[in-house]
Amino acid sequence: MSTAWYLVPYITTLGGIGRAVRVLDIDRFTGQIITAGGSWAEIEVLGNHALVKVRGVSEQDLDDLNGVPGYTRLPDAWGWDTTLSELTANQRTALRDRIVALGYPLAEIQATLGNDLGQVTLRQVLRFIARRRVSPRWNGSAVVFDGPVVAPETPDALEARFPD
Repeated sequence: MSTAWYLVPYITTLGGIGRAVRVLDIDRFTGQIITAGGSWAEIEVLGNHALVKVRGVSEQDLDDLNGVPGYTRLPDAWGWDTTLSELTANQRTALRDRIVALGYPLAEIQATLGNDLGQVTLRQVLRFIARRRVSPRWNGSAVVFDGPVVAPETPDALEARFPD
């Protein structure tokens, strides 16, 4: 069985009493993942997204998730502490662009991870993505992100709590 890390968006739906509820989009696949013998856990990050670890499912199940619009599978084939040097330049650029889309300034990414993601590890990228998030609130018509900046759980803590 396989494990993978994804960036997955939150969606807003109406709850039972007409109130908006933010739900991690992968929740709609929970039944399929459990039926396959797997499970998932998340860390909320910037950009109305979460880092999601999916474990205990087949590569076919992971391929199904890869095809979901808005989901980004993070490069994990070599383990947490191997550099991302085996990614192509286009793949590294796409990963950096995805991190920028979450709300991290390019200057911050470069100051922390350098100019070449091929020189950093998946662990470093996961830690960077999980540096902070902004607390959301419902303003009566939409979810807005103007609350305090908080430090989410670290990927290392999630990994310790939710091992392969």
